[in-house]
Amino acid sequence: MTRLILVCPFLLFGVLLPNLVWLGFSTARIANGETVSIHSVIVHVDEEKTELGDLAPGERRFIVLPKSGDATFTVTYKKGAESEAVCSEYVEGDMYHVEVRLKGTAASQCSVSLPLLSELFILKWL
Repeated sequence: MTRLILVCPFLLFGVLLPNLVWLGFSTARIANGETVSIHSVIVHVDEEKTELGDLAPGERRFIVLPKSGDATFTVTYKKGAESEAVCSEYVEGDMYHVEVRLKGTAASQCSVSLPLLSELFILKWL
């Protein structure tokens, strides 16, 4: 019984409550799927920009997207001397999560979900 009393608050505050972040915000996780560094990564939500800087091979970043209504999500970056733009996904200001794996223009992967009930925020953030 004592263990249950200790586990319940942890489940509520450590796992379920952070999931409510998606009620008020949209998020993205951007990962470098290349074997080389990717430079000058910028997340665009319409005119709003979030500069992530450089991503080492295998590195990933989790961000909260700027508040917006109906918007287009795009990622631009430099790979060597080339500038590339990937993803052209629809997002809104809340409850959307975008997963991006940067691997060149043709091979990059983007997916958008409404993870409020299907995924845990804490697992995406880690």
